[in-house]
Amino acid sequence: MKALRVLGIAASLSLGFASSLLAQDVLITQEGDAYKVYEIEIGGSSIFYKLESTPEAAIQKIDKSQVLMIKYQDGRKVIMGEETNRQAAANGQPSQGQSQKQPMAFTPEEEAEIAALNAKLVEEYNQQRVEYTKPKNKKASLLFCTFGLKKDTRLQDKNVKITFQAGTYYSNSKKDKPAFRQNCDSWNPGIQVTVENISTKTVYLDLGNSFFIRNGEASPYYVPSATSTTSGSSGGASVNLGSVADALGVGGIVGTLAGGVNVGGGKSSSSSTVTYSQRVVSIPAKAKIQLDFQQYMLSNRTYWKVKTTEGNKNGENCISTAPERIEIKRGEVITYTEADETLSCGVRVAYSFDESCQQANTLYADMYLKEILGCKMNPSGSRFDIRKDELSPNWKDALHVVIRNF
Repeated sequence: MKALRVLGIAASLSLGFASSLLAQDVLITQEGDAYKVYEIEIGGSSIFYKLESTPEAAIQKIDKSQVLMIKYQDGRKVIMGEETNRQAAANGQPSQGQSQKQPMAFTPEEEAEIAALNAKLVEEYNQQRVEYTKPKNKKASLLFCTFGLKKDTRLQDKNVKITFQAGTYYSNSKKDKPAFRQNCDSWNPGIQVTVENISTKTVYLDLGNSFFIRNGEASPYYVPSATSTTSGSSGGASVNLGSVADALGVGGIVGTLAGGVNVGGGKSSSSSTVTYSQRVVSIPAKAKIQLDFQQYMLSNRTYWKVKTTEGNKNGENCISTAPERIEIKRGEVITYTEADETLSCGVRVAYSFDESCQQANTLYADMYLKEILGCKMNPSGSRFDIRKDELSPNWKDALHVVIRNF
């Protein structure tokens, strides 16, 4: 029965995405652009491919340094940094990491501490369970879906940690600006990531190498005119909370840091909203920044099955199980494991102490659908939401998405 349920939700929520990639390889660039390609061939310094499967299609060429990953239709993945290093080693040449970007090193003892800390964080998160507190047994019209964190997740190291909040992004009226709301709504759902600098130095966040991943497809956080919010406490000398940098060039950053909000000496609390179109953003010591809200689906793509109801705007940006309803009652729980791979998303955050980001570390979280909780739709709601008092209070702590089941 469980296998059928897994198949049902996978087919109904991911059909459009999966079918579009079935017969093609995918090339993902360092900037996060994904291309469906054919007849891909990895050369010494370039990658060759076609955009069409016909014999007369032109052969395209891209430099290896511009490519992040190749995903083959049979499921194989090639990370280009690793591939380049293997070829360089075979030819007795310096690896890509030696000649270009290198990770910021921790001692073996520190790495052991970081691994133990992250294992504990993942275990504690995955043990929590949201419960339905109202009468059960009737058919569930909404599904409260909770994500689990995969075991190899790295949420924190000695310098930086990342946290998440799940919710929705919309405006209550045409006059209001869209805003993030932590709720149990199925309208335009997604995740907001917070990056916190826990070190005593300024951290530089490389948005061009930081990604939100939907069912295996990466989208970079580097988007022109994105908005971030920085907050934190300062002490002693003044710091600039709004400093941002221009895009990375071959030899590092081109351009200068932009002016921001200065915080004077002594102990004080501060917050600043910064609009940036640059690739690198700085985070002062002991401060944090909220990255752009990321939808589980995009308006021009189908990652999970999106149901649009004609004449009903409330149904346009809702994830739905249509046309296959999940047979589940209110209060009933269906559980999954990492191996089921029903739905997935993830985050990659790259940072450095160096403004050029030539030495960088990456924090990452891979999430899988852990369980589905059958719920009732709020009869007085207007956006297909679940009444918060019908769930246990820990629902706010869960990475979740509300899905329509009708």
